[in-house]
Amino acid sequence: MLFELNLQEEEEDSYLTGKLLSKARKLRVPSPHIRREGEELSGAWYEGNQTGGWYLSPEGVKALREEIRQEERARREQNAHLAVWLSAVTGLVGALTGLVVVFAKSNG
Repeated sequence: MLFELNLQEEEEDSYLTGKLLSKARKLRVPSPHIRREGEELSGAWYEGNQTGGWYLSPEGVKALREEIRQEERARREQNAHLAVWLSAVTGLVGALTGLVVVFAKSNG
């Protein structure tokens, strides 16, 4: 029973690791390295006992999620600045159109 529970946990970790790494790749966020300089393992990954695959540890999940959130926040802020400029240009075009209509009626 313990074998099956561990196997299920590794499958869940595999799914979560895959999703997070896919999102990180799309956002061009660097993923944590399995090993630090030399041969020392980083705390961001662990090797599964049942499958032998490498999965993000809870610390690695937390760190990668934070990096993803920071990148998404930066992109939202940049898009917010773009929306401000777009609304300003739209208002200016609307005001100029109104002035053209007023002048056209007064001269016509």
